[in-house]
Amino acid sequence: MNSTPFDVGTMLHSRQSPANQHEVKEMESKPYRQAIGSLMFAATVSQPDIMFAVSMVSRFLHNYIMKYLQGTRVLTLRRKADSTGLVVYSDADFAGDCDTRWSTKGNMSLLADRPLTWCSHRQKCVSRSAMEAEYIAASDAASEVVWLCSFLSELGFQLDKPTTLHVGNQSAIHLFKNTEHHKHTKHTDIKYHYIHEHIANNETEVYCVYCNKQLADLFTKPLSTDKLISNRKVVPMISKK
Repeated sequence: MNSTPFDVGTMLHSRQSPANQHEVKEMESKPYRQAIGSLMFAATVSQPDIMFAVSMVSRFLHNYIMKYLQGTRVLTLRRKADSTGLVVYSDADFAGDCDTRWSTKGNMSLLADRPLTWCSHRQKCVSRSAMEAEYIAASDAASEVVWLCSFLSELGFQLDKPTTLHVGNQSAIHLFKNTEHHKHTKHTDIKYHYIHEHIANNETEVYCVYCNKQLADLFTKPLSTDKLISNRKVVPMISKK
């Protein structure tokens, strides 16, 4: 089996797509679209560890993930029913898309130290620096926090402290807390400055997280076997046996 769903250093780009009618016809004879649809369901519902890989291959419809799933089919998410606080991890892989130079953003929310939601998407704009990519990703994560808090409130979960948002870029965090530096990102869409309001209202607390503890790495880049296993333990994904 494969020890990871996506090899470190692998780069996908449009030049790998079918280049002529013969290759296009050959690809149409293979059920890749159906397979990716099934994988997307698994990644969204029960296997956050394949979310990045599925997001990547869904752009090109190649078959990279099946052997990894075969070897991890005994793993399942462990959840708790109690609520002790909402924690969110946000990350971005700067300009990771070889064709568009868009960055990949990812985040994961945990309730009572157990995974609640997660995602992996390309940002719909070109960032000019890693700081800007992280800033945009964290702002999107803050929007997710608002929805989660409202949803949990409807279910009867009352969160009695600000949501903790972990970001892996010190410069982005500095920008969150110092609005006078907006001149450095005045070209950034105004919607991405949304996070300042949440910090000012004490609804969200932002902290820097070291790379070895950044759970959102699962959703923005290929991980080594050791890093993947480490993240799976924290999430946690455990054996059903």
